[in-house]
Amino acid sequence: MKLKTITKAFLVVICSVIFFYIDTIVGQSALKTVKQLSNEFSPMAKITFNPNLSVLDPNYEKVKLEQVNKIANLDEVQEIEYSLDFVLFNQELKNPYDDPITPLNEFIVTGASNSNFVLLKEELIFLKEGRSFNEEELMKTAFEKVPVLISEEFANVNHLTIGSDFCLDNSVYFIPLYSQDLDLEKLYVDSNLVTKETYDFNVIGIFTQNKIDGTQVPAFSNHIFMPETFVELARNFYFTNAHNAHKKVYQNESWWDEIEEGYHFNCLNQKASTTLFILKDATKWNDFEAKANEILMPSHQIKRISTVHDLVDR
Repeated sequence: MKLKTITKAFLVVICSVIFFYIDTIVGQSALKTVKQLSNEFSPMAKITFNPNLSVLDPNYEKVKLEQVNKIANLDEVQEIEYSLDFVLFNQELKNPYDDPITPLNEFIVTGASNSNFVLLKEELIFLKEGRSFNEEELMKTAFEKVPVLISEEFANVNHLTIGSDFCLDNSVYFIPLYSQDLDLEKLYVDSNLVTKETYDFNVIGIFTQNKIDGTQVPAFSNHIFMPETFVELARNFYFTNAHNAHKKVYQNESWWDEIEEGYHFNCLNQKASTTLFILKDATKWNDFEAKANEILMPSHQIKRISTVHDLVDR
């Protein structure tokens, strides 16, 4: 039993490396700024871990899209938003807030599932110029140029305006599954590149960020918003090619079948952990929480969203 537990714990770790390596980079890049939303009782909620159960526990289960759909159908829920994040690269563009520990110039791309997505709706960002996405752009699954909203800071440092075009790379590097000490400078080199795609983007809107006590907060300066359909395509390209590269190296290992199973599960359920639930009535929180936790427990629970920190890390 002890050996089985240790083996499953090991597999959880390496499965996480395959599918969530980029998500970790996104989390590290986001500025941890806290700002209370205007309403005392926020109508928004997300899924989070149950702190009483470790992810290494053999009984731990990942969130399924099926669970999300059940919560979405509760009477208390008005709508849901999915918000997939990813990281793309361009060594020529400037990052408003460079991270000195990252060897590549990375940019966080965030999917929007409607034109008035939550950051605009809650007035955490404001459109200064241009427009948001239209319905046709949000439904597309193929793009000649991807429409994007960029921050005023990103626009200024890269001399971009409404109608400007720029490129970002979706680079797939081979990330070993067994190494505990990953040297990023050795990983992100041409000789370790598996494949890549280059995407063209067109600026349709430039946003500025809300101020806290008169001070501009740069939490979203390095975020580029675009249709979620595109972010999903970019993620699928990355993880499919990363998975195939790992398979060539590790497919004869005894633990590979569980890695394969985890990969397919994550592909089907990647949007589940990014869901934002918006309630019809914030005063009905207790009823909603009880029903949602019944669906999510024991591995996960519902959490009220009340800060920029929560929105960035969801």
